[in-house]
Amino acid sequence: MTRPIPVDGQRKRPSKSCLACRAAKAKCTGLNEDYLHALEDPALLAAWEGPAPRCSRCTRIGSECDFAPSRRKGRPRRLPKPSFGEAVTERNDDLPAYPSPPPEAAALLAAAAIGRPTACFTRLLLPRPVLIQRYLAAVYSWAPILPDTADGLDAYLEELDSTGLRHALTCILDPTVHGPLHPPSFKAGTAPLDTIQTSLLLAIHSFATKDPSRAAGYLQWACTELRLQGWAGEATPAGLGAPHADLFMRTGWFAWCTEINMGFMSGVRASILTHVPPPAARHALWLAYEATDHDGLWSLESSQRAAVTAQIVARSQRLHTLARDTLSQLVPPTSVLDSSPAEANLRFSLFNAALVSLTATIQHLSSVSPLSPLVAPALPCSIDTTCAPPPLHRTGIIDAAKRVLAFLRDFAPYCGAPWSDWRGTSGGLCGAEQADEQTRIFGPMLGCCLVVAARGCLLEAEALQAGEGSAEDGAARRVAKDLELCEAELRRQAKQWPATETLAAEVGLLRRTAGV
Repeated sequence: MTRPIPVDGQRKRPSKSCLACRAAKAKCTGLNEDYLHALEDPALLAAWEGPAPRCSRCTRIGSECDFAPSRRKGRPRRLPKPSFGEAVTERNDDLPAYPSPPPEAAALLAAAAIGRPTACFTRLLLPRPVLIQRYLAAVYSWAPILPDTADGLDAYLEELDSTGLRHALTCILDPTVHGPLHPPSFKAGTAPLDTIQTSLLLAIHSFATKDPSRAAGYLQWACTELRLQGWAGEATPAGLGAPHADLFMRTGWFAWCTEINMGFMSGVRASILTHVPPPAARHALWLAYEATDHDGLWSLESSQRAAVTAQIVARSQRLHTLARDTLSQLVPPTSVLDSSPAEANLRFSLFNAALVSLTATIQHLSSVSPLSPLVAPALPCSIDTTCAPPPLHRTGIIDAAKRVLAFLRDFAPYCGAPWSDWRGTSGGLCGAEQADEQTRIFGPMLGCCLVVAARGCLLEAEALQAGEGSAEDGAARRVAKDLELCEAELRRQAKQWPATETLAAEVGLLRRTAGV
């Protein structure tokens, strides 16, 4: 339902679809509710910071995203006029806006909006020593945007006195805690580093808790802010972001990776920081970005498309082999439990590169039909499952899926964080669930790799049922176990990332439909 607008707002509501989508009779998606609400109020629209968001379709085709008045008759609901004596204050734009989670009172929201802790608000936050310990043990390996030592992180949090950053870290460690309702409000290009870090963590939290539109708002704001402040990857001017220049660089690369990852998981291609060329350590993620460029692929001639596909598959195999060989030197006999956060981050980076490089192959080979540019973005992990791939591509998909699952069996026990690192031995922040030492939790993007691997398993199952598959003994039983592994691992990851439960249900449904 359309939200009420101020009593002095414009009379006619705008359409919920942009002009381009209305003309094409297409569904207009990808815009968050806050921007749609701002379209209904000239004051909010005038105060909107940064570039106006664009819907998914306009982003994909590079079109302008304009709105016209709705054709619906009548006027929108109005907010009541303020009662006599009611205090009306304006928010100070120089202070960060981090409302506390519901269902706290409005006074708490106002206190949190200016970043000043109140006794009731801070009860929702973990104590700083516990927060530091769990961040370094469970989160730093995949989100290395804060100092990597307990003393350094303690000094950083003490220097900032940032309730917003503590709130975001608490949300990451326990997604049942609600995040703020809106991205922060600052003059473009002036936000402090801790506010950008907070916005990135809240983007991950929103995405993992099934709120992709709010996640996109946080992520777009943080990426735009980094771009305006001069972050340019390895070409960033020396000393930019001082006195925390190293954290500024790491935060920029984390935003770069998150934009690409979240882009192909949600079907909206990254566009703000992707002009920055990647260093060698991030080529696997860049490969996945290129592999899901279905529009670019189909703008080429047939012979050029075949060459691009062959190049992507060859690069994928080289990157996977390099990452696997390097990672194999960092696991036992090295003690994983006693390793530093920096070593854990190195292991996870190699683990992620090995998985993403193979995932890129499956995504690309599965989505090479003329309809893939339209279909793939609307399906989980930007993979087109609506048509059968040609035999050569099917073989490549099945082989990559086998290697993904073999890699997971060999290395997953050494690259994730134990459940107790996230929730503590007392059974979680809310005390609702006992710790399980056998469960290892990874970053929220691992689910996409498992869904893509399940695609290869299902294709192999179909080939076996048609009598076209492998002649090895027990092949059907192995495929069934592989699919069971994918679904079970997704459900384990859903203990920390609720959105992964949707992916697990998708894999389970496909398993039952295929009779595996």
